[in-house]
Parts: sequence; C-alpha cells; structure tokens
Amino acid sequence: MANALQRRILILAVRAGELMMKHGAEIHRVEDTINRICKACNILHVEVFATTTGVFVSVGSGGPEGEVHTYIKTLRGRDTDLGKISQINQFSRVFTTTSMTVEEGIKELQRIDDEPKYPLFVRLISAGAIAGVFCVMFGGEIVESLLAFCLGMGVYGIDHCLSKFDINFFLQGFTCCAAATAATLFLVSTGIANNYDTIIIGVLMIFVPGVAMTNAIRDMLTGDMMSGVTRLTEAVVIAVSLAAGVGIIMKLWSLSGSFGSTAVVESQPSLVLTLFLGFAPSLAYSAIYHVPVRCMLACGALGCAAWFAYQLTVSSYGSSVTACFLAACIVGIGSDILARILKEPTTIFIIPGIMPFVPGSKVYYTMVDLIGRDLEASASVGTQAIFMAGAIALGLLVSGSVIRILVTIKRKVYAN
Repeated sequence: MANALQRRILILAVRAGELMMKHGAEIHRVEDTINRICKACNILHVEVFATTTGVFVSVGSGGPEGEVHTYIKTLRGRDTDLGKISQINQFSRVFTTTSMTVEEGIKELQRIDDEPKYPLFVRLISAGAIAGVFCVMFGGEIVESLLAFCLGMGVYGIDHCLSKFDINFFLQGFTCCAAATAATLFLVSTGIANNYDTIIIGVLMIFVPGVAMTNAIRDMLTGDMMSGVTRLTEAVVIAVSLAAGVGIIMKLWSLSGSFGSTAVVESQPSLVLTLFLGFAPSLAYSAIYHVPVRCMLACGALGCAAWFAYQLTVSSYGSSVTACFLAACIVGIGSDILARILKEPTTIFIIPGIMPFVPGSKVYYTMVDLIGRDLEASASVGTQAIFMAGAIALGLLVSGSVIRILVTIKRKVYAN
C-alpha cells in the first residue's frame, strides 16, 4: 500500500481539486492541478477522473503488479467563487516550484476555503447595478432603472438568505424571480413604474446561468463530454426555474385582470453609453463572483469590447446570432491574452465577459408569449434564444480551438 507521505499528498491534491470544482472551475483545470501536485512530489503514476459530483484519484507504483491507492471525494453543494479558483491556481504553482511542505499546503488550502467573498453590501450594490444597467440596456427609463436597482439588491439579499439553508438551486432561483416579478407588477399597478418588462429582465439577469453554460462549453471543448452535458443540463434547468418563477406570477396576475402589455421601446444609445453598458455589468458580475481586484477592470474592459462588437454587428447586419458569435470570439481571444498577461485562469475573464449578451431577455419573452397563448411567437423567441446561446458556445469553441492550434505551432517551432 501507499506510504503515509503519499497518502497525505493524495489528500492534498484531491482537496485542491475538490475546492476548484466546488467553486466553478472547468474539469480539465481540476484534473491538471491534481496531476501537477502529485507529480511534483514524485508520484509519477496518477490517474484522475473528475465530474461535477465527485473527484476520483488513483496513484500507484506503475506496472501491472504495482500497488494502487485510490481516493474518492464526493462533492456536495457548489458556489461560484472565481477568486478561490485564482488562489488555488496560484497555490499549485507555488507548491510545485518551491519547497512548500504537504502540511503547509493543507493549511494554505484551508485558509483559501475559509476566505469569505467580498462584503455583502458590495455584492448587493453589484447586483443592483446589474439590474439597473440591464434595465437601461433594454429601454428602461431612469425611474425604472432605479427601481430595478433597488429590487436587484432586495432579491439578491433573498438569494443570500436562502443559500444558508439546504434548498436546491431550482427552488432558489424560482423563489427569487417570483418575488421580483410580484414586486415589479405591484409597482406598475400603483403607477410608480410604467414598464414591467425592463425591470423584470434587469433583475432576471442577476441569476442567468452564465457560469454553468460557460463551463459546459469549455468542458466539451477539452473532450469532457459527460461533464459538459451535465453542466449544460444544469444551465437549462436553472433557466427553466427562472422562467417558471416569472411565468407563474404573471399568470396569477393576469387572472386578476391586472395584467397588460408594456412594449419595450428599443433605442440606439450613444457610443459612450454603449461602452458603459458593456463595462458596468461585467464589472458588477466580477464583484459578485469574487474576481481578484487586480483583474476587475480587465473583466470590465473585455465585456465593454465584446458588447460594442455585439451592438455594432446588430446595427450593421441585424442578426443577434451573428453578433453573439463575434462577441464570444472576442471574449475567448481576449480572455486568453489577459490570462497570459495577468497569470490567471481564463475562466476569470470569460464568465464576466460574456454576461452582457447572454440571452436572458429571450427567456423572459418566451415565457410572456407562452402566457399570452401566442405559441408561434413563443417558439420563435425560444428558438432564437437557443441559437444565440449556441452562437456563444460556438464562438468560444472556435476561438479556443484557434488559440490551441497557434500555441501548438509555436511550441513546435521553438522546439525545432
């Protein structure tokens, strides 16, 4: 059997992988981190299998007759914390290149796990900013944007409280969106606001499953199809829960005779406003997802560039699907460049970068048309949402593949 030191190394490596997986890392990064830690400690024969629900690691002496020691860790509960992924990524570099001991490594991982996110008031303000900015993005007026800001803070506070209990993510998302929809419809009925669509969409964007969708794409890109399909299913289930929360409250409101249509008036924002509408939500998502402070402005700038490209493509060609593809390509290439400059995982930049053009509004309008029994319009908008999400996936896939090819060519050139 493996000696005591090997067992401690194995526990350390699995602990690092467990924390990365729980906080939103992609499969290949988890497996690579575990492999690096084990091989840095002269454990050369390592097999790693990571999924969204567990990490399986086997180490041995090699050969058909060699001893094998296996460690299995079940994962329960997940929370997106890009800051911890960054810290564990840095930890693996330090551990594999310095004389840090296994015991020191275990203590460092515990310190990382115990580190809190940014203060709650920072995340509340960020959630409010997301709701308010998206409200403006979809044609809301100043009053509606301020109401969306307040509702976004309140609903995120509800989500924070619910996260302390053992409540599944479906019910959590459903409850938050239902509460936001009920509050919005009440405000409109009292005359305080005129347009409930923009307010609800703004709040809805706080909970859009961009992380699950992004990681599903990246897992598929690296060949981890099982994890990719699992995470994609998770993203779909979350989207359904958000739509259901909105839809049920709207249906009940319509039965009371208080429900009416409030058409959104699309406007062409100025260049400065367009850049702001891309920068601000990406920066706010960075705070919610605990992106390192030194990377926040880079995330905002990347979201700004991608949103500008999206708006330019829509205004030139009128195709939101094409716009999503080009914007996603910019995010994919930009995140790789920023990751190399700042020595951080690309996920830290990709997730905030794609959020401005994730089709959350399409999910909302699909549900509205369904409630209005306009099945043809509902199917059309729903299909467009799927195509837009697919375009984002394809954009990240293409940009990631191109980068991998270029890196491979560069390595071969330098090797020769």
